Amino acid sequence: MSRIEMDRARRDRMAAWAFYIGAIVLVFAIALGFGRGVGAIACVDIESQTKYETKFSIFSGCYVHVDGRWVPRESWRGEQE
Repeated sequence: MSRIEMDRARRDRMAAWAFYIGAIVLVFAIALGFGRGVGAIACVDIESQTKYETKFSIFSGCYVHVDGRWVPRESWRGEQE
């Protein structure tokens, strides 16, 4: 195998790896976006079913406004049960 063929083969392998890694990152980003979308919908659903105001933050999730303060949804559910 000549040097040019070896360089071409190495470049092809690198391109294949870049494609696979890019595909994995894309799938992860789509899954993350889908999960956040579902979380936002669930947050709105809580507000529509209860008297409590809610807000959704992309980074920290759903909050419920209780007694003048914003409480994470997970903590709020614990208080209600």
